[in-house]
Amino acid sequence: MNTRYKIITIISLLAVGLAACGPAAGGNTTPQPRSISVNGIGKVTLKPDMATVFIGVYTEKEDAEQALAENNRQTEAVMEALKAFEIGEDDLQTSNFSIYPRYNYDPMGQITETVYVVQNTVQVTLRDLNKLGEVLNTVVDSGVNTISGINFDLSDRESANMQAMELAVQNARQRAEALAAAAGAKLGDVQQLNTNIYGGGIYMPFSEMAMDKGGGGMGMGAAVPVSPGQLEISVDVYISYEIK
Repeated sequence: MNTRYKIITIISLLAVGLAACGPAAGGNTTPQPRSISVNGIGKVTLKPDMATVFIGVYTEKEDAEQALAENNRQTEAVMEALKAFEIGEDDLQTSNFSIYPRYNYDPMGQITETVYVVQNTVQVTLRDLNKLGEVLNTVVDSGVNTISGINFDLSDRESANMQAMELAVQNARQRAEALAAAAGAKLGDVQQLNTNIYGGGIYMPFSEMAMDKGGGGMGMGAAVPVSPGQLEISVDVYISYEIK
């Protein structure tokens, strides 16, 4: 083996040894930035400006055609009464319509009577809460005999969500700045951000406090007093900041 060949062999072996001592192929040589993680809370309390209520007409007759005809008559009277409140067509929607037989049995399990039931339920969205009590009273006087609870909500919920999110981010940054300052560091760029939004409409069960008028309806008397209260939108954010 000549001298030149020996030198080339030594250099090659040295290069292999240095490569073995270095970082693994594909490894991350960039140091991970230091970070701090905090959560922030933002809350917005607003007065609801709209309400949704499900009103219905429930009819029972021994004859299916009679039950349907009676139910249609009462429902048409209710819809006619709602016109006085200038409720838009898009705010009146049939949510359920059903016809089915209901059987009565004797102690031996034999059918003694068949009654046909017709149910027609309409979802009413009211955008003027000052009219809500009067609307409830009017529809009951017009033939409604089933009312579910009232759901109060915001017509512009997204604006409330955005406001709560801004407050939550501000709260998170204040907390992060306080922690960073206590540790002798300064905040850098946002590394990660997650958010959750809480708070739905306010549901108020409807109490059938009225007296039966004798014809299958509920007598309400004066307009129903309704207090929607306050609706709270809450946002939680989780933010991770780089610290310097």
